[in-house]
Amino acid sequence: MPVCVANKIERLQREFFLGDRGIKKKIHSIKWAQLCKSKNECGLGIGSVLLKNQGLLAKWVWRFGLEDISLWRRVICAKYGVPLDVLRWDWNCGACSSWFIKTVGTLFLDGSNSAQVLKEGLRVIVGRGDRARFWSDVMVGGSPLKYAFPRIYTLAVDKLGSIRNFGKRIGLEWKWEIILRRLLFNCEKE
Repeated sequence: MPVCVANKIERLQREFFLGDRGIKKKIHSIKWAQLCKSKNECGLGIGSVLLKNQGLLAKWVWRFGLEDISLWRRVICAKYGVPLDVLRWDWNCGACSSWFIKTVGTLFLDGSNSAQVLKEGLRVIVGRGDRARFWSDVMVGGSPLKYAFPRIYTLAVDKLGSIRNFGKRIGLEWKWEIILRRLLFNCEKE
């Protein structure tokens, strides 16, 4: 939700709980910040509207990756031109995107608390390898392969492919086939 809407909702809550009605203002015996604290911290557990909204959006993002054949997900993907095999809602939102798309995109901005929580809480399960993005999904080690192996990533022809695009199963063994723009030098083979 837009910040101005969240601020208006919080103002209405504050006026209700603190007794501010109309033009006449009162001196409050308790701070609004104290009322917003959890009940364990001697507050009323009202909480922040913005944080609750971020929590609901995070749940929405989680369900977006989980429910791959649901109607609502297919509608969102069709409306915004997102491939159906995308697991996470973390692509770059353009300036022409709706406020909803931009708000969901802000959940993944580096440095925000929500981005840290989502990165720690969301994990990719490889499965058949058709939905997990080889270079950009975090699978092992806490960071995507494009950051762990930047030189190979820059040489890779396919930067957006799924794991299935980078190899094949021969019998019981998996054979990697990463196509590079040039051969690796001896010093690059580690």
